[in-house]
Amino acid sequence: MVFSFLRSLARRLARPSPRGRSRVTRTYRPELLRLEDRMVPSTVVWDGGPEGTGTLWSDPTNWVGGHVPMSNDDAVIGASFAGITIVANQSAMIHSVTSEAALQITGGSFFILSDSLIDNDVLVSQDPHTLDASLTFIGTLTVSGAYTQTGGTTVLLTTTARSATLDTALVDIQGGRLTGAGTITGDLQNAGTIDLGVPDPALFPVGTLNVFGNYTQTASGVLVVKVGQQGSQLRSDFLNVGGTATLDGTLNISLIHTYTPHAGDVFVPLSFSDRSGDFATVNGQTINEHLAFDLAFDDNNLFLQVNEV
Repeated sequence: MVFSFLRSLARRLARPSPRGRSRVTRTYRPELLRLEDRMVPSTVVWDGGPEGTGTLWSDPTNWVGGHVPMSNDDAVIGASFAGITIVANQSAMIHSVTSEAALQITGGSFFILSDSLIDNDVLVSQDPHTLDASLTFIGTLTVSGAYTQTGGTTVLLTTTARSATLDTALVDIQGGRLTGAGTITGDLQNAGTIDLGVPDPALFPVGTLNVFGNYTQTASGVLVVKVGQQGSQLRSDFLNVGGTATLDGTLNISLIHTYTPHAGDVFVPLSFSDRSGDFATVNGQTINEHLAFDLAFDDNNLFLQVNEV
């Protein structure tokens, strides 16, 4: 974030003076270190540069005042730019964004810290000539148009304070990876990889994703399910689908390194209201020469059970 730090913060209390002598009070005045011109959070407005036709997020000339928004700034891109796509190809961290223009992430980490609205399309793609592209957000990201990913990573960053929600009709993962934990209010189509879990090493590395709509996994899609034990509780990644789960592609089962499987252990990594299809390939079923995972479906769930071979 954009911080202004105090070089030090202390209080110096006057010491009692010997009888008959005056007491001197020393006042400490902390010194403010200015790290940049802006000292307080602000709204930063896009104007598209001198010609009004700029499209590069990281170009200061495209922002009023010549300041690219930073972590305590709210970026605003007005309706007059609804017909353009703004491209972010370098890492950026902002407090929030409200945009009538489309947004494309082609490189670097684009990190949104609070509720935001893209009243247009969002595309996460991977330019092979730039840094790995990722869009990470906390809170609710509302996208009125299409949310498409052809490469790179989308991270729903749920924290102990706030959950992450991607509020859009369809999340179309054509490539790359979807990770984190939280909620998708519409449908989810997976032709890439879904590998849930929180990035905080202090937390148990599994995640839950609630999909209010339908889940469709194509022939190229991969669902990663990590299974393990936290204390006495068996835990796994969990994809909770409110609608129909249409399955194909690959299921990868991965053991969390601290977990020692025992016959009879059961995990539920997927639930749904209805289901069609099945995973074409399952990796990680064999645990060792004595144990393996068996897969079974009922009307609303997928079960992984550890059984003796």
